Amino acid sequence: MMIKLQIRLARVVMGAFVFLLALPSLPANDLGPMPWDKLYSSCMKSSVDVHIYKSASGSAEGSGFVFNEAGYGFSNCHVVSVEGTRMVSFGDGTRLPFKVIVRKDDLDIAMIKVESDKPLYAGKLGYSSKLVVGEPVMAIGNHATMGMMATCGIISGINRFYGYNWHLPGNEMATTIHYDMIQTDAYIVGGNSGGPLYNSLGEVIGINSGERRFARRMAFSIPIDKCITLMPGLLTDAAYYKFTLGMNVDARSVGIVTNVVAGTPAEVAGVKVGDRVINVDGKTVKLGLDFWTYLIDLKPGTAVRLTLKRGKADVITTVILGAPK
Repeated sequence: MMIKLQIRLARVVMGAFVFLLALPSLPANDLGPMPWDKLYSSCMKSSVDVHIYKSASGSAEGSGFVFNEAGYGFSNCHVVSVEGTRMVSFGDGTRLPFKVIVRKDDLDIAMIKVESDKPLYAGKLGYSSKLVVGEPVMAIGNHATMGMMATCGIISGINRFYGYNWHLPGNEMATTIHYDMIQTDAYIVGGNSGGPLYNSLGEVIGINSGERRFARRMAFSIPIDKCITLMPGLLTDAAYYKFTLGMNVDARSVGIVTNVVAGTPAEVAGVKVGDRVINVDGKTVKLGLDFWTYLIDLKPGTAVRLTLKRGKADVITTVILGAPK
C-alpha cells in the first residue's frame, strides 16, 4: 500500500515539473507581484516627500511622485497650494526644487515639475480601471511627516464616494468630492497626501488623498486614470500651448496619434493617425501624457524632433510649431 502511494506521489510531482517546463518564458515583471522589499526599493526611486517652507509659520509637508524623466509628477492641491519655498526630497536624500504646473482644486489633483539638470527616475503609471477588490497595494509617502516610508494593505473597494474640505491660500475653503475613489486599508495619514498608491507590479494606480475620520484603516486614493485623462485639457486651458501643432495624442495610451488636422505642421511633417510617438527631442514617451508635458511652454517656430513607430519601422521627423490661431 505504501509503495503504491509513493508511486502515485512521484507521478504527480513529475507531472507538475513537466507542466512548469512547458510554461512560456516571461519577463520577471509578468510572472506576478514583486516581494514587498523589492517593490519598495523600486518604487521609492520616483516617490518624493514634499516640503513647503513658509517664512513666518513653519512648513507644510506632504508627498508626491515623478512619472517621467523630465521631472513631471502628481500630488494633491491641498499639499502644494501653500505659498513658500517648494522642495522635494527623494529616498536617497536628493533635494530639488519644484513648481506647480496646473491644479484642479475641486478634484484635489495637481501636476508638479521637479527641477533637475539631469533625467529623473520615472515611475510607471498603471491602470486604475483594472483594479479588483482584494489585490495587494503599497502606499509610499511622508507618513505622518516622519519621512518616506511604506504602508501595505489591499484594495477594499472601488468607485467609493469620498468628500472633504481643505484650505486654499488666504484661508478660503475648497471642497473636493469624488464618486469613483479607490478605498484601501493601507494606512494613509497626514503627510501621505499626494503620494502614490502602487499595485504589486510597481505601477501607480492612485494618488493618496486622505482617510475617513474616526474610522480605522479606511483610506482613499484618486484613480490614476482620471488624473491622466484630465491633464491635456487642463494644460490647454492654462495656456501652456501657445502654438499650432495639429495632432492629438491619447494621453492614456502608449502615445498613439488619434487625429491629424489637414494643413497643419503635423501633417506637413508627415505624422499619420495610428503612429505611436516614442520620443520627443530625445526624451522617452512611455505614455501619451509624456508627449503633452514635453510640449509645455514651447514657442511658435520651435523645431520639435519626433520619433514615431509606424508598423515595425521607426520614422524620424521634425515638426515646426506654427503660430497660434
